[in-house]
Amino acid sequence: MFTPTALTSYELLWYAAAMQARHFLAALFFAALPTPAFAQFAFFIGDPPPVVVYDEPYGPRSYDPYYNRPKVYREPVYYETKTVKKKGNKVTTKTQIKNQNGRVVYENKKTKTKKSKKKKK
Repeated sequence: MFTPTALTSYELLWYAAAMQARHFLAALFFAALPTPAFAQFAFFIGDPPPVVVYDEPYGPRSYDPYYNRPKVYREPVYYETKTVKKKGNKVTTKTQIKNQNGRVVYENKKTKTKKSKKKKK
């Protein structure tokens, strides 16, 4: 880069004017770049942009035709739980299946007794 070391006063004036012109042109260049949409409203001249107001709020009613109807087309969700309890030589297994509302749809209880093996002599 050029640095003015041994220049006359006339040359220094030209150098300073060239620097000012360079910075001014750079500022014009960056000001002319496309700006984002939210920043373009600062340069908007004329009538304000039109505002659209809807009567009903945005929501599933506006795009889901089945919003107020029962959801027959959905598959029900079931949750299965198994509990195992041991008391002595008895083992009780309990299986419960609940639907998506928490109601018990199916319940099964099984009790097994462990038989002890006899020792052979």
